[in-house]
Amino acid sequence: MAQLNIEALKARLGIDLAHVPYKGAGPAVQAVVAGEAGVTIASPAAVLGFVRDGRLRALVIGARSRSALLPDVPTLAEAGADDDTLVPTYFAFALPAGTPRPIAERLHEAMKHALAAPGVAQRLDAAGLEPTGGTGEALRELVRRDIPRFRKIIQDIGIQPE
Repeated sequence: MAQLNIEALKARLGIDLAHVPYKGAGPAVQAVVAGEAGVTIASPAAVLGFVRDGRLRALVIGARSRSALLPDVPTLAEAGADDDTLVPTYFAFALPAGTPRPIAERLHEAMKHALAAPGVAQRLDAAGLEPTGGTGEALRELVRRDIPRFRKIIQDIGIQPE
C-alpha cells in the first residue's frame, strides 16, 4: 500500500520521486530519519515519536479528520488534495467462506468485546488506529466499493500487471 500511495502521490501531484523498497514501515521511517530517503508514507504510530522529537516533519495525514495524536497536521483535503490522492488502508478480520454462521457470529461478538475493552481502545488510540467495528456484510460492501476505486487509481497511475 505504501508503494501504491507513493505512486498515486507522484501522479496526482506531478512530482518526481524514486521508489526505494523497504521491508516495512519501520525500516522506511528509519531511512527517512537517517537521511537515506526523502519521504515516506506511514501510520501515525510509526512516525509519532520522531515527529514529536523533531526528527521528522509530518506534512499531511491521510484521514478524513485530523488526528488527535497530531492535531496540527492538516488532512489531505485541507491541503487541497482529492479523496483519491491516497488509497485508504484498513485492517479486517476474515474467515474462510465456508465458516458456519454461528462461529462467525461468535467471533464477531468476541472481537467487538475485545475492541471495546479500555486497554485495547487506549492502545489503538495511541497507535493512531481508529476501530470502526461493523458487520461482515458491511466489510464486504466496503471491499466491493473499493475494488473499482483502487483499480481506477492503479490504471490512472499507469501500473501494469506483471
